[in-house]
Amino acid sequence: MFAQLAIKAAAPVPKLDKFQKYLFIAPHPDDIEVAAGSTVARLAAEGKEVYFLICTDGRFGTEDVNANPLDIIKIRQAEQLASAKILGVKDVIFLPFSDGGLYAEEELRVEIAKVIAHIKPDAVVAPDYQLYSECHPDHVKVGEAAAHAYIYCSFYHIMKSLGCDEIAKPQVLAFYFTAKPNNYVKTGKYYKTFVKAINCFKSQFPIEHDDGSFKGLMLYINIRTRLFGLRKLSTHADGFRCMHNLHTHCCPEAER
Repeated sequence: MFAQLAIKAAAPVPKLDKFQKYLFIAPHPDDIEVAAGSTVARLAAEGKEVYFLICTDGRFGTEDVNANPLDIIKIRQAEQLASAKILGVKDVIFLPFSDGGLYAEEELRVEIAKVIAHIKPDAVVAPDYQLYSECHPDHVKVGEAAAHAYIYCSFYHIMKSLGCDEIAKPQVLAFYFTAKPNNYVKTGKYYKTFVKAINCFKSQFPIEHDDGSFKGLMLYINIRTRLFGLRKLSTHADGFRCMHNLHTHCCPEAER
C-alpha cells in the first residue's frame, strides 16, 4: 500500500486530455473510432493535434468471397480518411502490413517507432494488448508493438540502428479497449460527431442492410460510454488506461 501511494505521489496517473499532440495507433481502419472517436473529436475541437497511424490495410475485412483484396484496401482507406476528416484529425498514416496477424511483431514495432519519432507526440494511444479476452491477432500484435516502440523511440542509438535519425520523448502511453481504465475523458457533446464518423465505414457496417450487429455495437458503445460518463458527470465519456513514463518500466505497482 505504501509503495503504491509513493508511486502515485511521484508519478500520478496523467490526464489524457491535457496534452497538445497525440498519436492514436490502430490495428485496422475504424478501430480508433469504435474505441475513442468521441475523444478524438473533442481533442481536435479544442485545437489539439491528433494523428492516426493505421497499421494494417484491412484487405481481409470482408465476407464477400468474390471481393478483390486490393479493392478492399482502397475502400477501407478511403473510409478512414473520410472519418478522420469529420473528427478533425490532422493526418492519417497507413502502414503496409496485411491484416490477419501474418507478420512479425518486431517488424511492426520498428515501423511504429519510426512514426512516433517523426510525429513526436506527447501521448501515444493504442489498443490494450494485455486484455485477457482479446483474441484478434492484429489487436494483440499492434498493442504490444506500440508499447515496445514507445520505449524504442526515445533512445538515439536504438533508432539510429534502425536507420532513423530522429527520436521522440512522449510523456504518456495510453490504452483503449482496456479492462482497466484509470482515466476518463468527458465526451458528451462530441458523441454525435462520433456517430457521423463511424457511419463512414459502410464496408464494415452496412447500415442499410444491417443484420443487427451494427445496432448491437452502437448500443454497446452507448451504454459503455454512458457508464463511464457517470464518473465524470457527463452524458458520455471514454475510458483509457494511462501510464506516465515511470509506470512503463520496472514499476509493478502501476499494474494495480
